[in-house]
Amino acid sequence: MKRDDPTTRPFITQSAVLLIFTSSKRIDQLKRVEVRALANSLQHELGDLLRIILLDEKSYPDIFQSFEITINPTFVLLREGHELWRQEGIPEENLLTVASKRLFPT
Repeated sequence: MKRDDPTTRPFITQSAVLLIFTSSKRIDQLKRVEVRALANSLQHELGDLLRIILLDEKSYPDIFQSFEITINPTFVLLREGHELWRQEGIPEENLLTVASKRLFPT
């Protein structure tokens, strides 16, 4: 790829981040597996358009507190530092559909 080539496209920047807050309790093991599968599927579908970060409450208590997380899992979609969407618990609607609606409103 040449710098002056007009056909080259700029790199896509990851302007959106999905934070997924999960419990670190052993009781919630099955829920964590389900959440991880959702995250992997979403990352596969959206690729560079979205960065997904999984956070457990034991490792990141300060972040949990700053986002006022009380229910696990909680999904928080951010773009350029602004919260676009928040879901406490597993979304009933397809997560890809929800994220796409928030990231690319029509």
